Order: sequence, then structure tokens, then C-alpha cells
Amino acid sequence: MTQDYTYGLLSAINAIIIFAFFSLNAIGDGYWVLLIGAPIASFFCSVLLWNIGMKKLKLNTTSKIAIIGTITGLLIPYVTLIITNIGMNICYLTTENCTGSLNQPPASIFETILFGYGYAGWFLILYYGWVLIPASVGVGFLTTYINKKS
Repeated sequence: MTQDYTYGLLSAINAIIIFAFFSLNAIGDGYWVLLIGAPIASFFCSVLLWNIGMKKLKLNTTSKIAIIGTITGLLIPYVTLIITNIGMNICYLTTENCTGSLNQPPASIFETILFGYGYAGWFLILYYGWVLIPASVGVGFLTTYINKKS
């Protein structure tokens, strides 16, 4: 397996663990959908950023991994919100379920893209971003360690 897919797979597992802890400890219903969107977002962000970062950055490997992991950790909540919002809108349009806690329809895709990072930023600051960013960097170092062994 190539390094980008190894990083993507390990990052997806990392996201499942962190978002599972978040959804189990959150107050209210509906946070389980993050367990669907988070590994998908994490995998695609990780693979894309690993490919771009390793090819374009003119730094040593340690610096590349630190930058890639930090940016990946910052993007995962935002892309997770977009993916889960797309799923919620499809669910709402087809079944009229998947409403919010006050029975309101989910935000439109445009609203999520436009305002989503404000929500994701609060997630990063207040909840588990302080775990997600260092964990993404750690997964990058684990990826290089695994690929050196094989």
C-alpha cells in the first residue's frame, strides 16, 4: 500500500475513534451521522493533502508531515460537516426525516459551505480539535514508520 493510502486509512480510523467518543458524549440525538461522514472526509482529505504536500513542499520530511497533519486536522471537521449535510439533505428530500432537534430541515448545501467553518471552528476550539490536530500529525509519523518497516 502506498504512503498516501496508508495515511488516509490510518486517518480514517483516527477520525472514527475521535468522532465516536464525541458522538457518544454529546448531548442530544443525531451525532451518530458524524461516524459516517468523518472517516470519508478524513480519508479523502488525508490522501489529497499527502499527495500535494509530499510533492510540492520543499522541506524535510518531518516538516512536511507536521504541516500536512495540521492542515488535515483543520480540514476534517469542515469536510465532515459538508458530507453529513449532503446526506442529511438527501434524507430530508426523500423521506422528510433527518430534521434538526427542533424539527427544522437541515441547512442547505450553500449555507453549510458558506458558514460551515464557523461551526467547525467551534468544534476545533471547544471540543476535540486539540486532539484531532496532534493525532493527525501523529498518524503522519506512524505512516512513515510503517512504510520504512515494509
